[in-house]
Amino acid sequence: MDSEELRKKLRTKKFTLFDRKTTYKQLLIPNFNDIKHKEEFKYLNKLINNLDKEINKQIDIDIKRLPIESRFINDKNIEFIYNQILGMVVCVFPKVSYVQGMTDILVPFVKLYLNQSSSHTKGIIIKEEDIINIFCCYKNLISKLRNNLYLIQSNLAKLTNKWLLLTDPILYNHLKSHNIDIHLLTIRWYSCLFTREFQGDKWYLIFDYLLTYSDINDGIISVAVSLLTILKRKIVRLDFYKTLIYVQNYKYENLSIKTVIEGAYEAWESYNNEKKKIRRNK
Repeated sequence: MDSEELRKKLRTKKFTLFDRKTTYKQLLIPNFNDIKHKEEFKYLNKLINNLDKEINKQIDIDIKRLPIESRFINDKNIEFIYNQILGMVVCVFPKVSYVQGMTDILVPFVKLYLNQSSSHTKGIIIKEEDIINIFCCYKNLISKLRNNLYLIQSNLAKLTNKWLLLTDPILYNHLKSHNIDIHLLTIRWYSCLFTREFQGDKWYLIFDYLLTYSDINDGIISVAVSLLTILKRKIVRLDFYKTLIYVQNYKYENLSIKTVIEGAYEAWESYNNEKKKIRRNK
């Protein structure tokens, strides 16, 4: 089954649970080769010994900031796995290096592979195969996001403004007239790929949705526009500082994930319909 067929299949599974380990691997690593990826893993594992001390320090700080349930599984400390995988990805993408948010994005993959592997045991058996799968999925996701990370999400902020101008001019004009930079509103969403807003099954449902797009940025921006639309009623009554505080402190975990994703689909369709109208009128 090719990637496009898998995406179509994934769309039919929205709001349901299924074998994500297999599906994510198929979509993120379509040409997975056991021998090739094991060799790459071993090679990069040696390189991380020469990683810049400042990068290591920042990675370690961000790992320590994670909630304890992300750093321990069945009472076993797994921080070394984050250190190992993040260090290797820095070696693969030296131009991106390490930026805040990369640790947060790694968490769901660690939980997906290691929690399921240890769900029937009192302790935890960490298999090399699971670590390699986590690394390969994460590395290929970072490959899709690397331009966003390198530009500190400024490219996504510009595109979000473009989407709002076409699909919600009232909200766009309010933000512009109050000098509210969309970059400030969305940078945490984009940098951490919504992991600070949604956890557990809710985040996986968001990620399922993102993977239905051949260009993941279309999915990311449409989710952001959906969230802004949900918050719009209050935002249009707030000034600059109150808007930032409201968006940052909003209880996203109370949102219906179905509402968020359906709103994202609507945002994407609306944006593309408006673009078609502009082309026809030229």
